[in-house]
Amino acid sequence: LSKKLLKLAFLLLITFCLVITSQLHGQNTSFGLKGGINLATIGGDADFVSTKVGIHIGAFSQIEALDKLVFQPELVYSAQGASLEGDGKAKYNYLNVPLILKFYPSQQGFHIHAGPQLGLLLSAELSEGGVDLDVKEQLNELDFALGVGVGYDINNIVLDARYNLGLNSTTDVDDGFTYPNRTFQLSFGYKF
Repeated sequence: LSKKLLKLAFLLLITFCLVITSQLHGQNTSFGLKGGINLATIGGDADFVSTKVGIHIGAFSQIEALDKLVFQPELVYSAQGASLEGDGKAKYNYLNVPLILKFYPSQQGFHIHAGPQLGLLLSAELSEGGVDLDVKEQLNELDFALGVGVGYDINNIVLDARYNLGLNSTTDVDDGFTYPNRTFQLSFGYKF
């Protein structure tokens, strides 16, 4: 029952973002697509893990909130997880909803940004020696993170570097240890 409620809350958050964005359309709102590279790992008490390279791809809208502030809700597919000792990999795929607030200190395109991110686990596998094991049932379906970063806008092009700090453990096993996601993202976006 609780997993169904969490999925419902996630869908309500996406719906809320879409409604707010559509209501503010025309009030200095733009839409765009983004994609890039993930350098992901698992932090906390995780041992024998290293960085795994993945991708992210999605869409965003930008809503001018104040003179130097822009609200940027996003919907992003993100390949995360970690490389394990030997040739193993933890492959975690998420649908993430970052709610980013961007601050532009000057009229130039440089900005700093931060905001919460809610992720829905789509799939999870442990892979080693050509064998893939589905481990989605052992992981939390929702992932909470805080994203912080910097970027630069050049006309319709948006370049971002962001670090997503996982706030909860990826596993739902209550063993006293935590295994949060840690993901550094380099993104290229285009506003329409």
